Amino acid sequence: MTATATRHDWTLQEARELFNLPFNDLLFRAQSIHREHFDPNEVQVSTLLSIKTGACPEDCKYCPQSGHYNTGLEKEKLLEIEKVVAEARVAREKGASRFCIKERHALRSGYGPPGEIPGPGNLYDTGHA
Repeated sequence: MTATATRHDWTLQEARELFNLPFNDLLFRAQSIHREHFDPNEVQVSTLLSIKTGACPEDCKYCPQSGHYNTGLEKEKLLEIEKVVAEARVAREKGASRFCIKERHALRSGYGPPGEIPGPGNLYDTGHA
């Protein structure tokens, strides 16, 4: 079976045709392409750690993290890097191949230098096979 090439040259008409497919047909096409590139029975395990909670400056009315409303959510200080590294190690030991760090309203793009955790991977990627 020849793998489907990744495309970046979609026409507007092709995109509309995809959007107009019945959901199950779209799902089937996506699953077929996914199986060409990945083990269909493998699940990537990821761990998400919130390193700061509450007092977010954004005014998202639906979010209990917003500092603009009394939601009853207790505010927490930014976790220390040692705690984050320890949590990342635990995640890896439990089989996580990805470790994501969340601070209030945005995923952190950086939290210390890559490679904080010895061995394959680091705080951001704990050893994706």
